Amino acid sequence: MLRDDLAALIASQSNPLFDLDRARADASTRDALGRLERTSVSIAPLLRLHPDDDYRTSSIRFYLPRVSLGVRLEAVSLDKVRNVVRAGELNRDKLLRRRRAQQDSSVETPTEALVTDWCLYIRDAFKSKKLDLGGLEWNAYKEVTRRGSVEGTQTYLHIRPAGQGAPGVDFQYWFFYPYNPAILGFEHEGDWEHVTIRVDDADTISDAFFAAHDAEGKWFGADKLDFAADHLVAYSAHETHASYPTAGKIVRDGLPDDETGTGGPEVECWNNLVLVGLDGRVVDAEEWMCFTGRWGRNPKGPHGPAFQAAWTGDA
Repeated sequence: MLRDDLAALIASQSNPLFDLDRARADASTRDALGRLERTSVSIAPLLRLHPDDDYRTSSIRFYLPRVSLGVRLEAVSLDKVRNVVRAGELNRDKLLRRRRAQQDSSVETPTEALVTDWCLYIRDAFKSKKLDLGGLEWNAYKEVTRRGSVEGTQTYLHIRPAGQGAPGVDFQYWFFYPYNPAILGFEHEGDWEHVTIRVDDADTISDAFFAAHDAEGKWFGADKLDFAADHLVAYSAHETHASYPTAGKIVRDGLPDDETGTGGPEVECWNNLVLVGLDGRVVDAEEWMCFTGRWGRNPKGPHGPAFQAAWTGDA
């Protein structure tokens, strides 16, 4: 069973970061990892973006070279940031090996309690003289960053035991949007969304969780899900990027309705799928997941997946 494969993988290593290359080379874990990875590809969702939404998904490798790293100065203002690394100069060491005001920019064992005032940001970002703008003005270049790059989108995978004592394995698929233009003051830079697909002990999809806003996500049974060529379909709401299992209007109590639709760009999540975590542990090759700050400059900008309750919670 897949949960036995996952248990064997987790038991094989004790370091905070999971060494994926070691697991692939070790005969005792190679097959288990292979079965989990093949399943993750075969069940990966088809993400349908709204046709009228200009702010779309991207990969981290598209985003990081285009943004600044700074520290939010809450004692001065909730929206005041001190620049530390200019756009075009950010690399792994500069992202993860920083310390200021006793706050480290990364930790090997991410939890909700270890978040910091570090942030990645676009608005008011400082650019390096070496940064190639491709002939664009700086503000136009930043707008291109906000709009993402669907063609190069990566989906980030976390595999964990099913939550709430349920049998089976959860496959979490995380999507990144550089910008969320939601109305009524809810706009923010950086937007992490996800869908969790639960596979039972018979290796079939039993349920799926669709993340929506802070606490509006829901589980849906397999009979309530939409499929296209054996892949579950997830619909991204216009400009809020909340995930839903159907197309159309989603009524929200006392808040603006969400709207999902067809006819827009589609992300085949089984392509460019990157394994970033196993049972809460970050994969060592994807250490950017250990960044402790916000993906966005203002307080609404989210922390990364491994610092959110959903990473290990029932979501």
